[in-house]
Amino acid sequence: MKKIISIIGARPQIIKSAALTRVCMNSTELKEVVVHTQQHYSDRLSSDLIRDLAIPEPAIKLPSPSGNSLAQIAHMIVELERVFVSEKPDAVVVYGDTNSTIAASIVAAHLSIPLAHIESGLRSFNREMPEEINRIVTDHLSTLLFCPSTTASKQLLKEGFSTGSATQATAASPLLFECGDIMFDNALHYGQNAPKPDLENYIFLTLHRPSNVDNPEALISFLKGLLEIALELNLKIMFPIHPRTLKNCESSAAWKELSQSEQLQLTEPLPYTETMGALKHAHLVWTDSGGLCKEAFMMGTPCLILRSETEWVELVENGYAQVVHNDLNAIKEKSEAFLNNGMPAAKNLYGDGHAAQFIHDTLVQYLNS
Repeated sequence: MKKIISIIGARPQIIKSAALTRVCMNSTELKEVVVHTQQHYSDRLSSDLIRDLAIPEPAIKLPSPSGNSLAQIAHMIVELERVFVSEKPDAVVVYGDTNSTIAASIVAAHLSIPLAHIESGLRSFNREMPEEINRIVTDHLSTLLFCPSTTASKQLLKEGFSTGSATQATAASPLLFECGDIMFDNALHYGQNAPKPDLENYIFLTLHRPSNVDNPEALISFLKGLLEIALELNLKIMFPIHPRTLKNCESSAAWKELSQSEQLQLTEPLPYTETMGALKHAHLVWTDSGGLCKEAFMMGTPCLILRSETEWVELVENGYAQVVHNDLNAIKEKSEAFLNNGMPAAKNLYGDGHAAQFIHDTLVQYLNS
């Protein structure tokens, strides 16, 4: 049986990894060792989420990193080297574009361990975003690149990658595979029985990007504007608030009054299954999360992307989401358009719901070649 190490560290990675873990739990060909970098360290964002997803606790948990982004990466590189040397995996699997991903990718490359990148080929084309640097470097260190969409695979073809059989892949000749999105696997698995929230007639809001939340006064002003729009739309706002966002809000004297608004329902970050239910029953989603806009689409809810760009361009091209950043006029206009016209009929953008099985089978084929 071949051994892979899967790297998780942030909430989205834990969710993504659940799909592959479910397949590996029943595999006779692949043993998965999950390593948690604890990049996200709160119980709500890690241990509680793991229990909600009904997957095993990670086999290995690293000491929590601290400091700025580069300090986190440096800490994780040191810790992951120790783990990889001890565990001797046949391959390392990374997800997405976090500091945990780039740290593991660098260590795997230096130790000549084959690297598989799930969610390859995504590009925002904004290199001011650390995530963009992380995903580009990870793709170019990987041997197996698993693309969630046609858009992603076309991007990698432009960058010089090739397609082929897993048996042909080498470090010098990496290959891409359009496998569909493991988040669609999860949407099908967890979304069907996702609980309906108590709140009615609401917009689902999340904010955590530095460009939106790191300036407390600008953040409070933006939230006030969003509440005014919601009031005009006769909708409330459900706001599961990220710990960093809450900390910045609380540093403003205006937060106490704003947080008590009848238009606003504040919650802690929700379990994944509750998040899926909240997305499914919302009228709209407003988010700066990369993955949540895609999950909104999978749950049939239109989304406004509170960023200046998105990696999921096919959602915008097909009319399922709109990029509005923090432009309150655009948010109001696009929200009204979605509420009046609904969302276009859904296309199959992200595979058949069996991406994790495809990834497992491709890894087995590659490792046994």
